[in-house]
Order: sequence, then C-alpha cells, then structure tokens
Amino acid sequence: MRNGYTTGATACAAAWASCVFKLSNRIIETADIFLPDGTLVHIPVHRDIGFFYAVKDGGDDIDVTHGMRIYADCELNDTGTVEVTGGKGIGLVTKKGLQVPVGRYAINPAPEKMIKENLAKLLGGKGAKVTIWAPTASA
Repeated sequence: MRNGYTTGATACAAAWASCVFKLSNRIIETADIFLPDGTLVHIPVHRDIGFFYAVKDGGDDIDVTHGMRIYADCELNDTGTVEVTGGKGIGLVTKKGLQVPVGRYAINPAPEKMIKENLAKLLGGKGAKVTIWAPTASA
C-alpha cells in the first residue's frame, strides 16, 4: 500500500514554503518537514500567484481531500510564537464535541502543533501568523 500525507502535513509543507520565502526570498520545490512521530518527509510544494501550496496526496487510502491544493501564507512578526488560522475552504466549528472550540477554524490540535513546531525551528525565535486555506469550486 502506498502511503500519502495527511491534510495537516500538506498544510505544514505549504506553510514551510511560504515562511522560507518570507525569510529568505527563496522559492523552494520541496518542503522538508517532520511528522508528529519524528519522521522527516519531503513534500513537493508549488507557487501560484504569489502564494504557496502543496497538493494533498492520500496515497492508496484516498478521501475527499485527495488532490486538493492546500495553500498557506506566512506573515512574519516579532511575537516569537506561531499562530495558525484558517481561511477560505477551512470550516468554522459550530457545535461542541470536536477537539476545537466553537467559533475557531477546524484545524485539529495535532496538525496545528506540527505546523507550529516545524515553523518554530525554521523561524529561529521570530514569530509568524500562518493562514491555511483550501479553495474549491464549492468553497
């Protein structure tokens, strides 16, 4: 069975590419990120109209997100922390019962932590606000 990547890992790759660009003006083709289990993976990234994205690859266990472009934009700041938020195509939680509080974007804790940890290493003490979005024909 061929492994793919979670939507969270795909978002992390796009965020990594965006932050690399904002830090160094370099456009990369592959984001080297660590998964929650410590595995280093290399996910292809792309640039479209000034923004970076990675394509969700579900491997042999695909779901509705397979093939979607997951975009990210990194806004550098001096807070020393990484904030992760959502945009178009990322749902808002409307009812209790999920891991994310009502009113917040539906970015689960494990992917959010993965993004924050990877970017903190890259940013070296700087901060960033990262916006993730996944535009679709219906979003």
